Amino acid sequence: MNITLLNQRARSVAVWGLAALGFALPLTPALANLMLLLVVVSWLLSGHWQEKWAVIKTSAAAKAAGLFYGLVLIGMLYGVNDDSTHYASKYASIFILPIILTLQLSAEEKWRAIGGFCAAMVLTLFLSMLIWLEWLPIGLFKNTHPTNPIVFKLHITHGFFMILAAFFLYVAALRLPDNLRRYGILLLVFLAISNALFMIQGRTGQMALLGLLVFLFHMRFPRYGLLIGLIASIGLASVAYIASPSFKLRTDTAISEGLNWSTTRGDQSSSIGMRFDYYATSLAIIKQHPIIGVGTDGFPKAYEAQIVGTPLPPSNNPHNQYLLIAAQYGLIGLGVLFFFYFSCWRQALAQPQPFVVMAIGVLIAFLIGNLFNSFMLDLAERLMFVWAMGVLLSSAPPNHTH
Repeated sequence: MNITLLNQRARSVAVWGLAALGFALPLTPALANLMLLLVVVSWLLSGHWQEKWAVIKTSAAAKAAGLFYGLVLIGMLYGVNDDSTHYASKYASIFILPIILTLQLSAEEKWRAIGGFCAAMVLTLFLSMLIWLEWLPIGLFKNTHPTNPIVFKLHITHGFFMILAAFFLYVAALRLPDNLRRYGILLLVFLAISNALFMIQGRTGQMALLGLLVFLFHMRFPRYGLLIGLIASIGLASVAYIASPSFKLRTDTAISEGLNWSTTRGDQSSSIGMRFDYYATSLAIIKQHPIIGVGTDGFPKAYEAQIVGTPLPPSNNPHNQYLLIAAQYGLIGLGVLFFFYFSCWRQALAQPQPFVVMAIGVLIAFLIGNLFNSFMLDLAERLMFVWAMGVLLSSAPPNHTH
């Protein structure tokens, strides 16, 4: 086998591996890691290094990813820490983005990858609905129950991924002719939204849904879309509050826990209260180290120093990506993070439709999700972000076939 044929076949394996990775992401970490390894090894064997380097040099997102990780490495030089690789190893996932970009995917290859993810989420959706209807044994999946019918992931990830799948399917349906297939996909969109909104106890996906709804209205009606989308989001939340006892209970609980937080600090049974504890303590760290932060691995020690004499437990995760980055790297780090997101948005604008809409939608969903979680620390979410951004921002060279 000559080297050119080997390169071509390796690239083909890497591209199919992206679809397999999309399918594996919502299901199991072991399979996702195996598919990621397949993609990386195949990418290494695909050669064409000058072309790859040219893609990276012209990619705003790839260069911003490198800048961000450069900050991570610098942050390892200062700050008190016990584990000098915990955060750096997780943040290193950002390099999956430029790897995928250099594969220069065609539109067909992008759809194949997105289809892999959506197929896994449709499987998850139907299993979840069967659990909700009590047509499957309750103990079949760990930590699941008809009142919270999660399947392969915990409720936050399940709900968030379900909304992303609904968004992808909706955009795909709009490109189909007005036929039975289109309405079938729109039915899946409706069921996926219902699953995340009424069945699953994850609030992050619900907030992402409202943000994406505003975005889609803005895209459809540029002049008044933001206002219409905001009204539609409030209306949807109101209908869910009235029609769904589960949604109403979760909303009332969140409001009650938030209002009572000042008198219940350290209460680990209060989900919202715990998050407020994380936020307040992290803000205190940022106030003391506003410019360069406490270093890549200095957060746990800095957090521990803040809670001395309080009932608060130690933590290495404030459940807010922006607060974590600001605590680690100060306002400089927060600026670099937002520059990375801005670079992804700028590169998304150069993509053909509908990939520009899909890429910006993913960005919006993760920007919202990072308000309530540190997604760059969570395996499924961080891989999902760099995988989706890599796939949607990748561009095949004009008049070029692989």
